[in-house]
Amino acid sequence: MFACGTAPTAEPASDAGPVATSAVEVRANEIFASISGDAVEREASHYLTWKDLNAGYADCMRAAGHSVDLTFLPLWTGWEPDATSASWMGALNRPPSVHARAIAASSRAELGDGRVYSNAFNAASAKCNDGDTETVDLGNIPGQPEGAAELTDEFKQLVHEVDSRLGPIDVYTECMDAEGIDYAKDSGGEQGRQGLYRSLTAEMPYPPLPGTEEPPAWSDYLQRERQALAADNRCRRDRYEQGLRELAPLLDDFEAANRAAISATDRAWDATVAEATEAGFQPG
Repeated sequence: MFACGTAPTAEPASDAGPVATSAVEVRANEIFASISGDAVEREASHYLTWKDLNAGYADCMRAAGHSVDLTFLPLWTGWEPDATSASWMGALNRPPSVHARAIAASSRAELGDGRVYSNAFNAASAKCNDGDTETVDLGNIPGQPEGAAELTDEFKQLVHEVDSRLGPIDVYTECMDAEGIDYAKDSGGEQGRQGLYRSLTAEMPYPPLPGTEEPPAWSDYLQRERQALAADNRCRRDRYEQGLRELAPLLDDFEAANRAAISATDRAWDATVAEATEAGFQPG
């Protein structure tokens, strides 16, 4: 038998304490954001993709004599990197509801003024939407720096390598069960930290918009989220901090081997924001 949060673990790689492991997490997030993009950089790439997808429709409507005010809905408002995410690994105390509320608020700001369009406009819109659907080549996403996806995958492999050393995830699942948290039904087969967050996201109702009353369903969800994250903290902290200690030297090796590529990718993300801004993107 074991007590949650004190389950047997392998011997730590060093005597580094909480401050040291916190610094490793911060450093991992900084490296990850440099190669995979921060919230603004990812949103800029998303904006360029959205422009590409809607260019044909806008051209068609202009040819029909109509101007269009297309609605861009953000994906990354309020997002923060979680570079260490895996099963045992992954940031503690990170409520999915925070990002969801930021997206809801940002999306409302992007919605139009509720105009009612003419029959002629609607007919042209239907005709312009009736053509072939534009697609995006996932190997060539607008604004994504060359080599960023490969560097990101290489980085994630380091995290999963460490995660695999931390022992069977069944220990975590048993601990969460003892805490009264069953995350398996909505986890999509994911286990551990990733399974928990997928489960919480799946059961989350649509967040209330700023200035509106918080419905009971949202209040109930926030209570369940707090309980789940508190249990996750108790059941996973020891293994996660051990993993961060083991990850630290791997980050040294990764940076040393990819220093020039990381710097070039970071600069390329800046160029993505500049390109998107010139095209109409408004960074938050």
